[in-house]
Amino acid sequence: MAWFSTALDLLRKVDRLLTIEAKHADAIENLQERISKLEADRALLIAEANASASAAASAMAGHHMADIARRVGILEERTRDKSPSARKRRLTDES
Repeated sequence: MAWFSTALDLLRKVDRLLTIEAKHADAIENLQERISKLEADRALLIAEANASASAAASAMAGHHMADIARRVGILEERTRDKSPSARKRRLTDES
């Protein structure tokens, strides 16, 4: 009868091991799902960061272009006022 008790103990241990293995398999599957979700979230964050950086760069470029256009306009006005034809016009207008 001792062999029966030993065999029964072995079967219980195998059953516990199989139960533990099933729990671990579920845990590993859940972890893999979480990792996949985190990777997808990371890819989305990277895409959003790239889009934000592009928008900021475009805004800065637009701001600089507007500033350059304003300065060129000022320079054109100054050169127009100092040109010989502008002086002639002023003289004729004053007369």
